[in-house]
Amino acid sequence: MEIYKKDIIELLKREKHPLTYNEIVKFFNITEKKDQKKLRKHLRELVKKGKILKTKINTFCLIDEANLVTGIIKFTSHTTAKLIPDDNNDFEFILLKPKSIFEALDGDRAIVRIDEINRDGIPKGSVVEIIERGRKEVVGIFQKNKNFGFVVPLDKKIYKDFYIPPNKINEAKNSDTVLIKILQYPTRFLNPVGEVIKILGKSSDYNTLITSINLKYGFNEKFSQKTLKYVEKLKESDISQISKKRKDLRKKKFFTIDGEDAKDFDDAVAIEKKDNIYKLYVSIADVEHFVPQNSAIDKDAYHNATSVYYPDRVNPMLPKKLSNNLCSLNPNKDRLCFTVEMDINFEGEVISAKFYKSIIKSKFRAMYHKANDVLERGENSKFFKEYFVIYIDLKIMEELAEILRNKRQRDGGIDFDLPETKIILTPKGKVKDVVLRDRGVSDRIIEEFMLVANESVAKFISSKDVPMIYRIHEEPDLEKLEKVLILANNLGIEIDFKNFSSSNIQYLLNEVKGKSFEKLINFLTLRAMKQAKYSSDNVGHFALSKEFYTHFTSPIRRYPDLVNHRILKKVISNQANKKYIKRLNETLSKIANHCSIMERKAVEAEREVEEIKKIEFLKNRVGEEFLATITGVTSFGFFVEIDNYLIEGLVPIRNLIDDYYVYFEDEYLLRGKHTGNYYRLGDRVEVVLERVDNIAKEIDFQVKGKVYDRI
Repeated sequence: MEIYKKDIIELLKREKHPLTYNEIVKFFNITEKKDQKKLRKHLRELVKKGKILKTKINTFCLIDEANLVTGIIKFTSHTTAKLIPDDNNDFEFILLKPKSIFEALDGDRAIVRIDEINRDGIPKGSVVEIIERGRKEVVGIFQKNKNFGFVVPLDKKIYKDFYIPPNKINEAKNSDTVLIKILQYPTRFLNPVGEVIKILGKSSDYNTLITSINLKYGFNEKFSQKTLKYVEKLKESDISQISKKRKDLRKKKFFTIDGEDAKDFDDAVAIEKKDNIYKLYVSIADVEHFVPQNSAIDKDAYHNATSVYYPDRVNPMLPKKLSNNLCSLNPNKDRLCFTVEMDINFEGEVISAKFYKSIIKSKFRAMYHKANDVLERGENSKFFKEYFVIYIDLKIMEELAEILRNKRQRDGGIDFDLPETKIILTPKGKVKDVVLRDRGVSDRIIEEFMLVANESVAKFISSKDVPMIYRIHEEPDLEKLEKVLILANNLGIEIDFKNFSSSNIQYLLNEVKGKSFEKLINFLTLRAMKQAKYSSDNVGHFALSKEFYTHFTSPIRRYPDLVNHRILKKVISNQANKKYIKRLNETLSKIANHCSIMERKAVEAEREVEEIKKIEFLKNRVGEEFLATITGVTSFGFFVEIDNYLIEGLVPIRNLIDDYYVYFEDEYLLRGKHTGNYYRLGDRVEVVLERVDNIAKEIDFQVKGKVYDRI
């Protein structure tokens, strides 16, 4: 008798109590040893997946029935952690009792028993069992002792140092950045134990920093030998062999618009305008043509799932021969593409869309800063002569982008328009400057064109009832948002609570523009939002106010886009049969979840390098004054962000010496007991840089005195 995992689940549901292994064998009447071996394998897999629990008395029970929850442990301090439950759980997180987390590390997958729910409705629980370790290796700084060594993890979420026995040091020296293998996980009384398996270099070296960050977050820096051998055989001449099924668009005036330091060009655009219709072509690099499914290069791409962008380099998802050359839509080169051809009316509605494989030849490589200058200053721009060949096209694109943006706002799309910085390094990796990035007209053109192309692809595939990877954005945390809306009403801005939508949020952001409390409302609204992610289940995209949305336009640097290219290819060639759809239903959820995890890791990796370099930028500027904005208020002080550099640090409460300050959580402020002076989220203050700690990655400020833009 063939036994499946679902049969075991059904048995435990039916019996309504835990069962021993022998009882399960008896229920299924399993007599053959090979079948018993298979049953044990099924039980191990169900335990690992968090579907069932093996108790201390060797019985098996259902997680759901035993008031247990599976999820990922996230540490917030040395003694506090929470469990982020798997999908389809009633709670956003579960606070873990300190006595139950001694054996855990950040990132471990665990089963937790909910013990109580406090007055605020927050559940508290205990770790019952760690079912999967989140880390097998750790990157850190080696410190030598007389008879042994220890490693301080670079990851701030790992609050335990690793003991390194004398015979496991392997020639590491003081202050080396090292990679260690975990030999023994922590216990209640002992620190974890590790072995140095690789010396990465000195912690002060920039190349060592990038390597250690990649290792820390699980990004491979090198491709497999099979991938490199495969790529080596690819030639430029392969592209010129045009398939009969591929539409020839080489005479169309396609061009790319990217940053001046970009090397991988995913997308090229072309436009025509006739009567009241814009015909927009968005051609995307046909990476799928070069990356066969389940091949070595596909597996390498899936592992990283995204390219990671650092101040002076990229850790690419694909080898540079593809990302910067054969796939990249470089000017005056024949390139294979997937094209979305859309007819769009003056209302911004896509009245028809076509999808097909194509070959194009980009006529021009435009850069954002030059295109912006040309669009803003016209003939007075110093780049006008250089950009004259695409000037008319740019002006038509500007018209269409504005139409699309207006439609998106009418539909309820939200625009936060958050500032970003660019770190400029010397050839040796030292920080030369930190500057604010300008987002001009051409940036918005490409943004709107990619949005409409992504939406069109999502609508088309969905209309064929074929699964795909969607880019979703769930509704915000209503409890957090309600606090923002109450505050807005108290400030004189009326918001309709009953008919809540993204339109209301955009209305709120528009209403606070230019007012003294603009930053306060923007900060709080942003914090109420959930993170966008990838999913095989379509719940829409709240912030964009779109029912159907996906990622399709960056397959050189995002794995979900590559997957969607493969799906679209099947759909337009009428090959998406029932067997194919079944396979997608079985695999897409896992792919989407993995890509969401790796995307978040990439964001954290990029942010960490940026933070380290910004700290380096400030280390010799102690005593200087800066204008900053309060970005967070706590009982121990408030965080500020320097306006010109977007560098964040803390004003400790000990530095507020003019009064005794009390924290008012609901009002987002610290207020003096006697003076009534206060510091509120969103206020702008003059601060003096007091301390920079490179090792702890801490920046402390003092308030100079003056506060601007108060409510």
